[in-house]
Amino acid sequence: MKNKNAPGEGLPKDTAFEAETYALAQLVDVICRRTPQAQAAVVASPARGPWRAVAASARSGQRIASGQRLDRPEHAWMAERGEPSVGSQPLDNSAFRLRQPIVLRDGSFFGNLCLVASRADSVADAGLRDAAGVFAELAALLIGQTRRSADAEARLDNEAAAAEQRERFVAVLAHDLRTPLSTVRALGETLSIAPERANLPRIAKILLAAVARMASLIDGVLDLARARLGGGITMRWQSCPDLAERLSQIVEEARAAHPGRRIHSQIQIARAVDCDPARLQQLLGNLLDNALTHGDEGRPVSVVADANESELVIRVANEGAELDSETIAHVFEPFWRPKRSKRAEGLGLGLFICAHIATRHGGSIRVESANGATTFVFSMPNARA
Repeated sequence: MKNKNAPGEGLPKDTAFEAETYALAQLVDVICRRTPQAQAAVVASPARGPWRAVAASARSGQRIASGQRLDRPEHAWMAERGEPSVGSQPLDNSAFRLRQPIVLRDGSFFGNLCLVASRADSVADAGLRDAAGVFAELAALLIGQTRRSADAEARLDNEAAAAEQRERFVAVLAHDLRTPLSTVRALGETLSIAPERANLPRIAKILLAAVARMASLIDGVLDLARARLGGGITMRWQSCPDLAERLSQIVEEARAAHPGRRIHSQIQIARAVDCDPARLQQLLGNLLDNALTHGDEGRPVSVVADANESELVIRVANEGAELDSETIAHVFEPFWRPKRSKRAEGLGLGLFICAHIATRHGGSIRVESANGATTFVFSMPNARA
C-alpha cells in the first residue's frame, strides 16, 4: 500500500491545523489498511480555501496525496456538499466511489470522507457503507478533540504569558517607585541633618517632582485596572472652551522637562470641544513622552491639533527609525516595548491608556510610520452622541 498522508503538505501552516490533519492522516491510513474493499481513502475539505485532500491514503496505482487540490474533473465528486452518495464516476483507474459527509458536533460541515473501490459490489456493500458512516463520525470526533486540545493549549499559553506579564509589571513598578522614593528618603535625611532654610525651595521642588512621579505611576496602574476590569477609565465630560490652552500647557511642561529638545506646536482649536480635558491632556502628555523617548534627539517633535464642527484631531510626530510591522501591531498593548527600545524603565502603559482615552471619547488612535517619521493620530467626534 502506498501511504500518501504526510500531514499538512501543500496546506497552510498552522500548528492546530497540522495536528488536525495528522490525526486524519492516521485515520485514513487505518481505513485503507483495514478495509480490503477500499483502494483509497480521502478526507476532502474546503476548510482552508479551495477543496483539498486534507488527508489521503491509497493503495498502489492510486494517484492522490494529502494537500492536493481537488480541481480535476475526476475529483469533482469529492468536492460536493450533500447527502452520502454512491456512484461510478472514476478516480484515476478506479471505477466506483462512496462519499460520506463529515459533520462536526456544532452542526457545521467540515468535508467528506471519500472511499474508492475497483468493484461496484464493494461500494454497494451495506457493511462498507455503514463503516463509512462510522469512520465519518470518528473523523468528526478527532477534529473536535484536536480543536479542543488546541484551544486548551492556547489558553495555557495565554495564561503563562499573562503571568509573565504580571511578574514583569510588578518588577518594573517596584523599580520605578524605588527611584522617587529614594529621592524622598535622601532629601528627608538631608533635612534632618542640616535643615538649611536657603535650600528649602530647591528641596521642596525636587520633593514635589518625586511625589508627582509616584502619583503618575499609581494613576497609570489605576487606569490599567479600570480599563481591564471595570467599566473603563473614569471620564469627566464637559464643554471645554479653552482646550487649546490646556494642550499648550502640556507642550510647555514637556519643553521644561526636556530643555535640549525642540518641540514645534501648532494648536488651533477656536471652538468648544465636548470632552474630558484632563484625559486629553493625559493623552497628549503620553504621546509627547513617547515621541521624545523614541525619536531622534537631534530632530524636532511636532504637535498639531485642530478642530472643526465635526471632529477634533491631534497629531504627534517624531523623526527617527521607523516602526516595524510587529511594533505597529502591538504598540497599543500594555507593557509592550519594541526589541530595540531605547529605554527599559517605565510601565509601558502610556500608549495603552491613550487607546482607552480615545475609545472613551468615541474616537480612535492610530500610528503611521514611513519616510523616517512616526506619527500618532488621535481623532474624535466634536460632539457626544
